Amino acid sequence: MNLAPRPVDLVGDAASPSLLTLDRVSISYPTRDGILTAVEDVSFALSAGERLVLLGPSGCGKSTLLRAVGGFLKPSSGEIRMDGRPIGAPGPERMTVFQEFDQLLPWRTVLGNVRYALERGKSLPRREAETVARGWLERVGLSKFVDTFPHTLSGGMKQRVAIARAFALEPALLLMDEPFAALDALTRRQMQDELLKLCEETGST
Repeated sequence: MNLAPRPVDLVGDAASPSLLTLDRVSISYPTRDGILTAVEDVSFALSAGERLVLLGPSGCGKSTLLRAVGGFLKPSSGEIRMDGRPIGAPGPERMTVFQEFDQLLPWRTVLGNVRYALERGKSLPRREAETVARGWLERVGLSKFVDTFPHTLSGGMKQRVAIARAFALEPALLLMDEPFAALDALTRRQMQDELLKLCEETGST
């Protein structure tokens, strides 16, 4: 994967400081046949409130790059910085919504999944976390399913829960790895429209 740098300042400036900076990032894996380079020499910067889409064929390294930004992978070379500080591990300021539907805790209800994230990620008291969780579940159209367990939900509904959980934490950066790819065309379009509305309302990066 080789994304040419966009025409932005990699270190930012006083008028438009960079929230996220990737500086010549490469990620390689050892395989039976040698070293496989999944991401090669990627550089770009992202300002607060800006949105960036990574496009490319399957297997070109998009998910690998997102996992590195999320702190789940360490680059083989180069550096990823957020607010000028190197990213070394996952953190609540960077929330990821994955393509898979099994990203929810199966033993917790819909409400419990979002509330748990708030209790752990933002250290909110249980009552406050529940109020915030209910508010976000209502915004994604799931207020009638707060006491439902994930295994009874459709794929689209599970993704709504994951999105509500991500937005509830008010992350500085929201990472989405094709979260609607496995949905049918109509549901995918509806979810994309709803996501855009939420991004506009929250000013998410």
